[in-house]
Amino acid sequence: MRRGTWVVAALTATVAAVGVTGCLTVGGGDRVSVARVEVRDSTTIELVLDSCVPHPEADLAQSDDVVEVSVRSAGGSGCEQGLRVTLDAPLGERAVVDARRGSELQVVGRTSATVITEAVVMDGGRTVLLTVAACQAQTQVTGLVEGPDAVEVEVSVTGGSLELECLDAVEVSLVAPLGDRVLLDATTGEPVPDIGFMADS
Repeated sequence: MRRGTWVVAALTATVAAVGVTGCLTVGGGDRVSVARVEVRDSTTIELVLDSCVPHPEADLAQSDDVVEVSVRSAGGSGCEQGLRVTLDAPLGERAVVDARRGSELQVVGRTSATVITEAVVMDGGRTVLLTVAACQAQTQVTGLVEGPDAVEVEVSVTGGSLELECLDAVEVSLVAPLGDRVLLDATTGEPVPDIGFMADS
């Protein structure tokens, strides 16, 4: 991990209240564990807490590689399980770590490049249906480079389910038929492992 310059920000974050029964009683200043992170936009994340607590607040320590979050309750009455915070810079591919546990958190809704698992060539080679390692995500082609010997494709996904087992698909249209050119996955730098061909009707 690169050693970036840490920017520490102590703040009272905007709270998204969630109606949950069985509120945990904590004193002011008690630290609370984070269950997962949900991306709202490039610089806004929602911290979903393990427990429903009164008036959660967050301290953030941000570097080039990691966003470390430390959540505490300000005490008093109330029951809230969501905490929305604004980052100094886009989250990007940075890891988010819960300072209380010292462990990396699941980030839901992040846009990132994914692996192409197989392809079906159609329409005389001008259309390729790509199957990718994602389930019920928003899938888009974010890179396409056609050369004389190879076609390199990058597919990115946002969100999706970690619990379900399925594969998403996306179509890409080529300027020229694929022909004998190699179909490369930009994420792995390797040829797509399984390519099929659909005969024209």
